[in-house]
Amino acid sequence: MSHEETRKEKFDPTNKLGRAVYMLVDASAKMHVDIRTRVARVRNAVQTAPGDPMVRFKIDPDLTALMKESRLNPIVRAIRKAMPR
Repeated sequence: MSHEETRKEKFDPTNKLGRAVYMLVDASAKMHVDIRTRVARVRNAVQTAPGDPMVRFKIDPDLTALMKESRLNPIVRAIRKAMPR
């Protein structure tokens, strides 16, 4: 059994979750280092296991902190809506 077969779902940048994650990365490019660090943690967690419902709980503290930035509010809401339940 290869590594690809054991993986449940690949990260797809064309679905809602993938687009929202990339929009978050783009929107935070010129922001403070703390914000970019949180964005990187969210991106890495979502990319490693996009179909895992537990990722939602792992990244929730970072998403809550990112909601304080007004420019990132709609993107963070889109990520929360697109996450698997």
